[in-house]
Amino acid sequence: MHKRLCLLLMVAISVIAACEAPPTPLPVVIEPTAILTATPPTRTIRYAVAPNASSSLMDRASIEPYAQLVLLDVPPTADGLGSQYDIAIALGRYADAQQSTVDYVAALVMQTQVPPLDNPDVQAIIRRAAVPADLVAGLDLPGVELLKDEPLGNLRADLASAGYPDGFDLTISSVYVPGIEAFANRLRAAGINVEVVSMESTEAVVQLVAGSSAEGRIDLFRAPISYWIAPGVPLELSANGFPLPPHQTP
Repeated sequence: MHKRLCLLLMVAISVIAACEAPPTPLPVVIEPTAILTATPPTRTIRYAVAPNASSSLMDRASIEPYAQLVLLDVPPTADGLGSQYDIAIALGRYADAQQSTVDYVAALVMQTQVPPLDNPDVQAIIRRAAVPADLVAGLDLPGVELLKDEPLGNLRADLASAGYPDGFDLTISSVYVPGIEAFANRLRAAGINVEVVSMESTEAVVQLVAGSSAEGRIDLFRAPISYWIAPGVPLELSANGFPLPPHQTP
């Protein structure tokens, strides 16, 4: 039987959970209103994404219908505004960019009510295996803050001491977090049979976080969200901290 462990972006979860609309009572009488037609854009907004943010863009579904998504090979700069892109984003702090009021925070969430994750010794092993430096390695995140630092120790020996010499099955659900394979490989090296799956349903994420306990949540790293925006493009930041293109009819 697979036990479930999720590595996810906590800032997105708190926003999603807070934004659920209350149910509408029935019956509902809707008065006829004038139909407002959105003004078509005079040009396509080009929305550029730095390499270190391509797997972390939580608002992709709110961006793609209204902009041309441009995946960059190098971090954006102010020089590219207007000529190459109209909006650009990157994780990290850049001198020529503005910083969002919301940081990108990656955290580990464990379902500590599910065996063997209800074992404090197993929890400690999982926490130690989640090395923030491994997750951000090679991503070029200027200004990143690693939020956890503890010695690894001998994970395999400690797992045997906790009563699992042959490991166990574990599913890691990844949501908008880079470097997930580095974490999975550390667990595999300790003898845990790991499967990594992409978790795309926000409802499933909210349910998972709601079912977790405080001791099952550990912040791993924090990075600023930087953005560049061309003159004349209205600025709107999503609840997740990413700039949105003007929401006109695509």
